[in-house]
Amino acid sequence: MTAEEAAATLKYPKGERGWVSYYDPDGQLLFIMTSKEHDRNWYFLYKIEDGKMVKLGKAHTPPELEERYKVNEALHGSQPKKSRKSCKEKKPVVE
Repeated sequence: MTAEEAAATLKYPKGERGWVSYYDPDGQLLFIMTSKEHDRNWYFLYKIEDGKMVKLGKAHTPPELEERYKVNEALHGSQPKKSRKSCKEKKPVVE
């Protein structure tokens, strides 16, 4: 079953409309962001588990939910931070 077919089989809660589907790099559907069909004062984030939508929470903006439930980390894993050298560590250029 393709990711599109899997997403099409999900049943959205009554009166809600899907806005964003979050897929991992392998094409696995992990999260869906919804809101009420005619009112976008609240957004709802669902995690996909065993082919069903499990509500995680609601917020006034999508970024609030993405940060609260660490959507980016779940999609891409934790990225190691690059080390940065300060200007003081640089060696002077010798001509």
